[in-house]
Amino acid sequence: MRRYGLVFALIPAILAASIGLAYYSYTRTRTDRRLVMETMAALAREKVFSVENEIVKAEQEVFGAVEYDKKHELGTLLEGRPFSSAFLLDNNGKIVPGGTYVTGGKEARRFFEERVLPELDLEGAGPNQRLHLHKRFDGRARLFSYMRRFSPGRYTDYFVVLEVNLFDLVEKVFPRFFGEAGAKQIYQVVDEHGSMIFGYRFTGVSPSAIVELGFP
Repeated sequence: MRRYGLVFALIPAILAASIGLAYYSYTRTRTDRRLVMETMAALAREKVFSVENEIVKAEQEVFGAVEYDKKHELGTLLEGRPFSSAFLLDNNGKIVPGGTYVTGGKEARRFFEERVLPELDLEGAGPNQRLHLHKRFDGRARLFSYMRRFSPGRYTDYFVVLEVNLFDLVEKVFPRFFGEAGAKQIYQVVDEHGSMIFGYRFTGVSPSAIVELGFP
């Protein structure tokens, strides 16, 4: 399946994916087919919006709750949410002492400081503006979300950086939206190379019965 779109509308490059929908049977007039395809496209957009909203909601909850002087709560804030790590940076882009929550220990922190941090556009981040970095590091896709915040107590800006757990996204979030058993539509999510990430293969399905929608 070929990819036409690239990444999410609100979350740039979550998986660089496309969605394909296919009916099991498709024998209708040209007008009927057009209406069906339009309906399928609307369903696809609804699915994409639902996944986007899931991630945006979790991001906003964490961004809104992290406080400069309560960095010890980072781990607690990530519980039950699709993030694997969190970093608290000062106004100069340096990690605040104690301002990390990572599952990979020192190696994960070093990776963030040496490989990820230089890629973040901290200077261009406006107050409370959600920004994202999606990039492959050593062949592995990584997605980071970050925001500039303001500390009234210290009267200074600081940054909160979250790494989205893409494995968690595929294993826990996608099944809820793209894994409905018995549905008239079947869904497929592929990466930027056309490799299937989640869903069902469209065996024997005519290209005219498929709608593709990028996560733009």
